[in-house]
Amino acid sequence: MSVSQDCAVLQTAFPVLFPASVSDCCSIPSIIKCTNGRVTTLSLGARNLTGQLPESLGSLSELTNLNLASNSFTGTIPESFSNLKKLETFVIYSNMIEGGFPEVVTRLSGLKYFQITDNRLNGTIPQSIGNMVSLNFLDFGSNAFTDPLPESMANLVNLQSLLFQNNKFKGPLPEWIGRLSSLKEINANLNKFTGPIPASIGNCTQLKQLELSNNEITGPLPESLGKLTELTSIFLTGNNIDGPLPTSFGNLAKLRAVFMKGNQLSGPIAESYFASMTALRQLDMSLNRLEGSIPESIGNLASVRQLDFTGNLLTGPLPASLSKLSAATTISFADNQIGGTIPASLGSLGKNIKSIFLAGNSLNGTIPESLGNLTSLNSLTLAKNQLIGTIPDSLGNMRELQELSLFDNKLSGSIPASLGNLVNLQLLSLVSNSLTGEIPESFSNLKNIKSLFANKNKLTGKVPLWIGSLSNLTSINLANNNLTGSIPSSLGSLANLRSLYLADNQLEGSIPSTLGNMKLLGTLDLADNRLSGPIPAELGQLPALRTFYFGNNQGLTGVFPDGFPLLGVCLGGQTSVCIQAGRDTCELSVCPATTTTTTTTTTIPATTTTIAAQTTTTIAAQTTTTIPAQLSSAAQTTTTTTVAALPADNTKTASTIVPAPPAGTTSVAAATAAPSGNASPSPAATTVRATSPASASPTAAGNNHADAYGQTIPTPSQMPYAADVHGKDSNHGYASGGDAPADGDSPILSGAAAWMPVLHLAAMAAGAGALLHMW
Repeated sequence: MSVSQDCAVLQTAFPVLFPASVSDCCSIPSIIKCTNGRVTTLSLGARNLTGQLPESLGSLSELTNLNLASNSFTGTIPESFSNLKKLETFVIYSNMIEGGFPEVVTRLSGLKYFQITDNRLNGTIPQSIGNMVSLNFLDFGSNAFTDPLPESMANLVNLQSLLFQNNKFKGPLPEWIGRLSSLKEINANLNKFTGPIPASIGNCTQLKQLELSNNEITGPLPESLGKLTELTSIFLTGNNIDGPLPTSFGNLAKLRAVFMKGNQLSGPIAESYFASMTALRQLDMSLNRLEGSIPESIGNLASVRQLDFTGNLLTGPLPASLSKLSAATTISFADNQIGGTIPASLGSLGKNIKSIFLAGNSLNGTIPESLGNLTSLNSLTLAKNQLIGTIPDSLGNMRELQELSLFDNKLSGSIPASLGNLVNLQLLSLVSNSLTGEIPESFSNLKNIKSLFANKNKLTGKVPLWIGSLSNLTSINLANNNLTGSIPSSLGSLANLRSLYLADNQLEGSIPSTLGNMKLLGTLDLADNRLSGPIPAELGQLPALRTFYFGNNQGLTGVFPDGFPLLGVCLGGQTSVCIQAGRDTCELSVCPATTTTTTTTTTIPATTTTIAAQTTTTIAAQTTTTIPAQLSSAAQTTTTTTVAALPADNTKTASTIVPAPPAGTTSVAAATAAPSGNASPSPAATTVRATSPASASPTAAGNNHADAYGQTIPTPSQMPYAADVHGKDSNHGYASGGDAPADGDSPILSGAAAWMPVLHLAAMAAGAGALLHMW
């Protein structure tokens, strides 16, 4: 075939790329190469080509290199391709080729490089693949092939790269893999291989990269692994490999990357493991069961960038040799059982270190002043230890710091004003310490801060006015302190705020109406203060508000703002009533138990019906709910509740949810009032079922707040450091302002109800002229 004939084939197959006006296709050097007047290379990758592969391409008999990758070709590879006897490279990844492994390709005995990754192939690999004896690169990953891998693949003795990741292979890794002695790279990630790594892997002595992550591999690592002295990277993350590291592991002196996260590796870390690994850059052994002390030889990892032993069972002190890791950017020993003090020598790590994670251990003593020398640090997490003393002033030198987490320690003294120098800070968590004094005025400089958490301390003074100038704040938690004064109206300027916790302080005065400007606010907790005056109507206009707590404010009174879509009202005992407005479900809130019952008659406006009972709530002109006397037993507190009728257009959807009564009491059913003038309501056709008091404890979920210390503290292994926002077991029935809890985790009903807002107004004092009075 002449060059003009080759060109004619391409003009027919791809007319857009090879228009009829082009007489010599070899004149398009970017996609074609010719030798002796024949097409030898055709590179059509990422050309937006569609449809089935043209049969006519099989007539390009001099073709040696064919690249059709990253298009949208469909169907199968044509039989005519078996004529491409000189083809050495065939790349067709990232298309939509279907069917089984293309047997036509197995007849191309001269093929050296074949890549058909990321298509829609399935079925098993044919035995005929063993005929491709010239192959040195084979990649059929990211398809849907199933086991078994045929033993004929052991014939591919020239193979250097074998990639079959992200398929559906299962069962044990084949022993015959050890016969591929030329292999330099194996990638079997993201399959379902089981059983141990075959000992025959030690015969692949030229292997440089071994990737077996995210399978179901079990058993210990073979001792023969130590024979792979050319190995530069090993990826075994996300398996069930157990036992200790083999004693030969220290032979792998050329390793640059080790990822064994999320296995069951156990036993001590021998000094010999790291004695000669001076080339190692990444070491991730997190989420295993390694135990014993950290060897001093870890300081020999002079090139290491990422060092992660998070979530093991390590004990003993942190070795001073860690200070030798001058190339390190991340060091994490979080969530172990490490004791002793933080070595002052860590302050000499140098300018490369960006993140130190030591949370969740048993570290004691003080925070070294020398840590302030780490001026390039972005994250410092020392939470959940037993650190004592004051927060060093020197931490204010770390001007690049974005996250500082010191929660759950035994720190005391005042918050140093120098922390106001951390102008890049985004997260500050000081929760659950014994810090005293006022919030430093220098914090007004923290213009980038998003999360400020200092709850469960002994802070005094006022909520500062300048806090409203920190416009990037999304979460504030200052609950459980001794803050006084009023809630500053400047908080209303925080347009990005999503949660505000000021509960359990000594705040006075009224709730500022400016809080109604925070359109993204989802959780508002002002419970257990000394607030007074009406609830601002503006809060009813907050579109994102899901959960709000106003309980135990002795002077707080007022009319329900019209904008509140759903109000949970505590009536004593184990009773909750949800007042519905335009919705057909509501959120259940369990009230604190009371100890007396006083017979009360609630008088409804003239347009509704009056019903005498232990406690009566009228929801709308056409709907009345009566709570029988049996539900309110043994009390010492008087409760009187009057609620205005809903608008007429909401009457048909009003509903009531109450918990199942205690043993020996009468069930409560929703009731529909008879027409005006009839004093006795008849039972409704259906009863709304609710959670029983026993299973609906407000603390059943362990006060599982998404905002815990503001957020889960990130580590290289994404280990959570969550805790109660409110910092105490209380009967507010706190629920997460974030994800909906699972069924059975909290008193909140599943389904749509789990996302409804609820207002808690327990123990609010009576106010003259108010439509809602609660004592």
